[in-house]
Amino acid sequence: MQKYLYLSSCLKKEGLFHEDTLFLLPGNIVLNAEGERTSSPLFDMLKADYALFTYGEYSRMYAEKKQDLRPSIDDMAQMFGRRVASRVLPGRTDNACLIQNKGFVVTGRFENELIAAALLVEKACRTEILAGKIGQIRYLDPVLAEAEHAVYLMKYSKHEKEAADERG
Repeated sequence: MQKYLYLSSCLKKEGLFHEDTLFLLPGNIVLNAEGERTSSPLFDMLKADYALFTYGEYSRMYAEKKQDLRPSIDDMAQMFGRRVASRVLPGRTDNACLIQNKGFVVTGRFENELIAAALLVEKACRTEILAGKIGQIRYLDPVLAEAEHAVYLMKYSKHEKEAADERG
């Protein structure tokens, strides 16, 4: 319950918590927005310690476009690779997925990685939605994005996960 309270409070601060928000916690425990156990096909295929379904103002709008989200900033490439797919349900290897017409699912190996992923998807969707007002987006090369993702998984996030494990 402590993990749910922490995650939900972080999401509330960022405007990413709603009545249909869902959490996947270690042990394959799925909780709804009230913190009650439930089930969801959104998490059936995922192999992750943590996952989250939610949406923000911009991710909801972008999910209606049914288009993949391409990285335009290094942070996004590091965390997600060359794209965040747009699907009806997430695939087994998706670490982030736009759920068509609804929002997004992100995964993480620890709580703070999950929150960071959610914030990053919302930020990237905001960039896409507002880009027409300020100019054209410059996307990162897909090969570079995959390389940045590999380095993130092998080096930087490994240290973050170890620190999170030590905190308990």
